[in-house]
Amino acid sequence: MVEPVSLWQARLEALPASDPARFADALALLSAMRDELGARREQLHIDDGPDEGELRLYAGDVLVDELSHCGTMLVAGDLTVRRGIWSSEDWATLIVAGTIRAANMVTQVATVLCGGDLIIDSVAFKDTIPGGHVETRGRLSAQLVIAGPDGEFLAAEEDVRWRFTSEDMADAEADPQSPVWPRLRAVLIPEVFDEDGELDRGELMDRLDAGEDVLLAVE
Repeated sequence: MVEPVSLWQARLEALPASDPARFADALALLSAMRDELGARREQLHIDDGPDEGELRLYAGDVLVDELSHCGTMLVAGDLTVRRGIWSSEDWATLIVAGTIRAANMVTQVATVLCGGDLIIDSVAFKDTIPGGHVETRGRLSAQLVIAGPDGEFLAAEEDVRWRFTSEDMADAEADPQSPVWPRLRAVLIPEVFDEDGELDRGELMDRLDAGEDVLLAVE
């Protein structure tokens, strides 16, 4: 017998907010819920993510055109986003038991935890704002990954064409002459750099949010 969704939600809401392990505990609960639902998982098409202070639990696989969220979104299945994922606020949380698929991903200070693979068609970008955590227990796949100076994309394994680590970006932030800048300019379009040749993060995020292609045609 499958337990009601309300019971799973009560368990998730009962996780102590002050406990650093609450995100891993939430993933474990979602994974258990996914296993119990099995083939009975719902196929859900939603309009957008939760607002600030809101917790939404989805008992199945979720499809959304574009995901911008400020609240807590918990998915006991896979999450597919046709365009991009935008997780900005420090209280934004996205935990998915299965696989996350999206065209692009921008995160600033949110927590994103994925039990399966994190598959990004083009760019995964972590802004310079301190805080936040992005981790997948499976494979991270993307054309380009840019970490923040203090925030890495963590994965069990990777399939990434171009990778800029937190150390790379910290070095670039500290030194305008860093060799990281020519590497970035070799893969990103000129329009996302300022007049000094440094990355204009606001312009990059705006273009990713609009679904524009920011990668050069590099063989």
